[in-house]
Amino acid sequence: MANSAELAAILRDLLADDRLLDDRARLGAALREKSPDGARAIHLLLVALDAGTPARLKTQDGVASEGELGQETMQVVDQFGTAQEFARQAVETWAMALGRLPGIAAPEAPGSEPDSSPPPAPPAPVPAPPPDLPGLPPLPSTPSAAEASVLAADGLPTGPAVQVNPGPEPLPLPPELPVPSPASTGPVRAKGGDSASPEVELPPVRPLPSVQPLPGVQALPGVQPLPGAQPLPGVKPLPGVQPLPGVQPLPGPQAAKAAKKTMPAWARWAFGLAGAVMIVSGVLQIAGHFGGEEPAPKPKPPGPTRPEGGGTTGGKTAEGFPIVDAKTQPDVQGKRIDGDPNTLLFTFGLRFGEKTYTYQAAVDFTGGDANGSGLIKAFEGGRESSTGLIRTSRSIQSNGYLGFTMSGLLKGAVAAPAVCVSALAGKTPGRFDLGNGGGLFCAFATTGDGACNGDVKIGCGNLVP
Repeated sequence: MANSAELAAILRDLLADDRLLDDRARLGAALREKSPDGARAIHLLLVALDAGTPARLKTQDGVASEGELGQETMQVVDQFGTAQEFARQAVETWAMALGRLPGIAAPEAPGSEPDSSPPPAPPAPVPAPPPDLPGLPPLPSTPSAAEASVLAADGLPTGPAVQVNPGPEPLPLPPELPVPSPASTGPVRAKGGDSASPEVELPPVRPLPSVQPLPGVQALPGVQPLPGAQPLPGVKPLPGVQPLPGVQPLPGPQAAKAAKKTMPAWARWAFGLAGAVMIVSGVLQIAGHFGGEEPAPKPKPPGPTRPEGGGTTGGKTAEGFPIVDAKTQPDVQGKRIDGDPNTLLFTFGLRFGEKTYTYQAAVDFTGGDANGSGLIKAFEGGRESSTGLIRTSRSIQSNGYLGFTMSGLLKGAVAAPAVCVSALAGKTPGRFDLGNGGGLFCAFATTGDGACNGDVKIGCGNLVP
């Protein structure tokens, strides 16, 4: 594969014909002929050509500055979503080819022989001196007999032996408290001390007095009655029921009078009003049940409609491409642009009512990046509309396929509806490979601002290599 300097030399020789800068197709074909194994680098040079890099580099003289190279690099990145590393490589290759950047070796003079002598060996590095560490005081120690004799001979004093701190004395254990048994009733005292804790005495529990029955209560046979219970006056027993012993019934009118006397006037008025309200409510409910009409159900809001074309399905567009819809899923050929496995282009048809349009989707992830750019076009009768470049990204989906989604508003001479295109293209990470698992794409409707509306699917097709 040719490096940047070799490709710049090839490009410099080709630019002897100034017309090639205005003919992208001829320039690309000439580069591929001179460098068959440099498809990716050639594609990057053509992307920089579309961004206007060589035209701007030719307007200046001298060696291109770092600021100028950086500005041209960001022009390519912003317009085509190319990775900055690859965009910089393309800009530098154009600068070398146009003489704005050194890097192409000058041709050797005829008859000169290359110097075969080996290059001089570089000087050995001089090791740096170790850093000076601050002096640390020596730990005191007890000298041995030999060391003591040497020190005494030199007239140096010997220090006393280092005493080891034995550490703090252990604390005494706390006094052990006795665990009282359930049967003990005396006070609890602490052991192990001169003073005892004060005694805690509970007052004695006195038994409750016995319950005496109320006097004058007549008991039922086998039942002990409550003492002192008097029978209600005026209560007549039911037929066949023997009254309790000692219960005297009252006559009926007297019982009613006695009840009225026991209930105050405000209570009788409140109970009467509550009864009237309950009667009126019941009457209204019965009248509504038999004479009223049930309310009409509220209409449900209509759901999303699918832009389909009646009962017609399948077929091909006027340009000869298969039409996808909700009932058919034809095969649609997916192609690479200039053989780059990080590009994909496929063309298909969509039907809206009686109108049929040809759509073309293309994406470019140059360099194997996750971020790239895309484009959607619509054709009819030799005219076209386009979304312009769309920023998009690709990633491995949960089913193992490499997928992307893009959408945008169409502008141009064709009044075709804007669509959203979502595709899965092969199971190979980092590049589109329809030979590994094939692919699938679907077209969806869009919202008013061109965003993808995943609830309204127009149709799907199979992507085949």
